[in-house]
Amino acid sequence: VNQASWANAIALHGDYHWPDSGWHLGGTYVYSNTFGPCIVPANNAKGAPCVSQVPPNTNQDETLPPFALSTFYEAYFGFKAYGLDSAVGNVVINTPWANAEDTRMKPAAFQGAYASYATPSGWTANVDDMWEFEGRTSSVFGNYTLLTSYPAGSNGLPSNIVVSGGHGIATNGFIMGRLGYADPSGIGLSANGWYYN
Repeated sequence: VNQASWANAIALHGDYHWPDSGWHLGGTYVYSNTFGPCIVPANNAKGAPCVSQVPPNTNQDETLPPFALSTFYEAYFGFKAYGLDSAVGNVVINTPWANAEDTRMKPAAFQGAYASYATPSGWTANVDDMWEFEGRTSSVFGNYTLLTSYPAGSNGLPSNIVVSGGHGIATNGFIMGRLGYADPSGIGLSANGWYYN
């Protein structure tokens, strides 16, 4: 119903590395606009002008957002040298339970900090502390998840979750740790242990 089948976007990325230091600064900006009448997210909520007014008044498919996106989903400051890789800010991460998702216009991103240290012997240790999330159809970071938010003003929480005042559920983000081993000889042996909270 009212599915956007075409969207225009531009994404600009830059990453500057200071010579011989390991320090770097980067970011990615995306702007998307369908050039239609529904570019304001609030107009895409159930019952709003851009949603079918014919029963069952279902929300439209927002696989390609029918509204405009404008965001710096990446804006970070980091250090990468001597086996250490770290950054703080808006970042895209790829782990089994927190990742960039199946994307259309832009990936899901997180706001927080991460650090990873890899040894020549094949061991790697990671720690991430991510406190906010920006979904692939959003232009803002927030302390929510896909299950605890109200996308585009809908009442999208499952019926078994009751929230006083009818708002989304705020979360504290997550802390993730990983200890991994990959055989440096090329035999192909690897193992990882993950912790999410």
